[in-house]
Amino acid sequence: MDTMLEYPIIYQSVCFACILFGTYILCKTWSKINTQKNDKEEIAEIGDENIIKQGFRMNAVPENVDIIVIGSGIAGLTVASIMAQEGKKVLLLEQHDVIGGNTHTFKEKGFDFETGLHYIGGRIGKKTSNLRKHFDCITKNGVEWEKMDDVYDLVIIRDGENCEQYPMHSDVKILKKTLISSFFEEEKAIHEYFNMIKKARIGITILFLLKCIPYPWIQKIIHKLARPFLSIFDETTEQVLSKLTTNKKLIGILTYLYGDYLEVPSRSSFGIQALVSDHYMGGGYFPIGGPSMIARTVVPIIEKSKGKAFVRAPVSSILINEENKAIGVVVKGHHIFSRIVVSAISSTITYKYLIPQTHQHLVQSHLKIIESPELASDTCYMSMFVGLQGDSDELNLPKRNLWIFPSWNHDENMKKFRNDYSEDFPGIFISFSSAKDPTYHTTYPKKSVASIITLGFYEHVEDYKDKRVKHRGDAYNQLKDQWKERMLEIFLKEFPNLKDKIVYVDNGTAITNDFYLGTYHGAACGLAHTPERFRQVEILLPTSPIKNLYLSGQDMLTCGVSAGLMSGFMTSYAISPTLIFKYPKRN
Repeated sequence: MDTMLEYPIIYQSVCFACILFGTYILCKTWSKINTQKNDKEEIAEIGDENIIKQGFRMNAVPENVDIIVIGSGIAGLTVASIMAQEGKKVLLLEQHDVIGGNTHTFKEKGFDFETGLHYIGGRIGKKTSNLRKHFDCITKNGVEWEKMDDVYDLVIIRDGENCEQYPMHSDVKILKKTLISSFFEEEKAIHEYFNMIKKARIGITILFLLKCIPYPWIQKIIHKLARPFLSIFDETTEQVLSKLTTNKKLIGILTYLYGDYLEVPSRSSFGIQALVSDHYMGGGYFPIGGPSMIARTVVPIIEKSKGKAFVRAPVSSILINEENKAIGVVVKGHHIFSRIVVSAISSTITYKYLIPQTHQHLVQSHLKIIESPELASDTCYMSMFVGLQGDSDELNLPKRNLWIFPSWNHDENMKKFRNDYSEDFPGIFISFSSAKDPTYHTTYPKKSVASIITLGFYEHVEDYKDKRVKHRGDAYNQLKDQWKERMLEIFLKEFPNLKDKIVYVDNGTAITNDFYLGTYHGAACGLAHTPERFRQVEILLPTSPIKNLYLSGQDMLTCGVSAGLMSGFMTSYAISPTLIFKYPKRN
């Protein structure tokens, strides 16, 4: 023991390993009991589209609600599903006109467009994968997944007429071989990079477990012991990669997925870069039937437990009593009471706008941190939706995504566009969900859709934020039209055969995200994924300074549908710690 104390890192490692091993043994023991009791696989009930579009009516609100969940994104759906499976009466409230958050789809002119779930990795195609078990748990095995092309992403740089392409292959060995063939002098750096991103799995697992601990004093002790395992989050992506190589093009290729978390290499934590890169090792997948299948399987679970899911149900305030306990919410002037309130929307919006002035002092220390420059994000997505006449085979549409950049210097690309929005877009993402979903043409014959997404800044459209949707004025419409024409030009440069097949086009900006998705300043990925974000373990928790008020969503863990799912589990465990041994079932 004395020898171990002389080497703190070894001592910390052993202590933390013991804690993890103890948790593992408990989980395995409980899972054997749980599996014996539940050896039959549950089959989901899939609701029709009307079930995820039920408008709020006070006379339809169930009596004696146990849990109110604000926001129906993947985190809110996860909490609602788990609690409903526990027999709780859940009220799920969504401000938009359809349940699903970033997993919802919308119909326009006879087309069905996805909004936020464009593809998922995590080896979700395998039923034995950890991510798949969590999805199957909340949907009761109701969603199947279609594998995309083996080359799931094609990374392109277009500088005028010059074009370079780099395929991202689902087979890691082939991907490494492809990169090494292009950068043979960087073979050592490439191997080291792939070894480093594996460490992200350990880091995020520890971060997840830390946030599940219900006792703050224990959490602080374990956080201190776990610091060596969280070091992957402490440096920026640029700092880490510059130690591996000086080849700017290679760094640009390795970091092409920065658009998934909206932070350039000089600002992003290497931990998030490693996590996202590792997530797609094994390829990309798309939900069969479209992303709305997730909500269509969860809402029946809520209703089976006598709960309800409403749209057009904006929460204007959280009710807090004199004992500083959350006791319900206000929706359209109606007071609705419950034992527990979960906010699965932006933590900034929750603390800044939903907590009454009489109780703002309780959250000011948290709000000060999440609004600091190190955590605040004003980078956003600008989306364009294209409807095409013809099916995927006829139009020769790929089951892969395209990522297009004007140069490999992502920091410089973003800086130029921020300073002048007439400059080249910093990056363009192109996806055909109708090609990825094998059932799309059964429902929508002879029709296809494309999503084109670029990066933008809230400041470019902030002047129009207070104007009514669809009535923001000529100046705003002209700006949108300029961006639309430029995005369309890039799209048709890659797919010139589709020019005469386009029958519908529309686009949105940061304030579109705020209106439809309830984001804060258009930040679709939530708080900035900087090193400082990952140091705020005691602040970005599923518990809050207000008793019986819990938080969930991408601010609590990281951005993305998969992380939102896991944050929903994390919040459920915070509400009832014993659930960590029960959900998901472990074989």
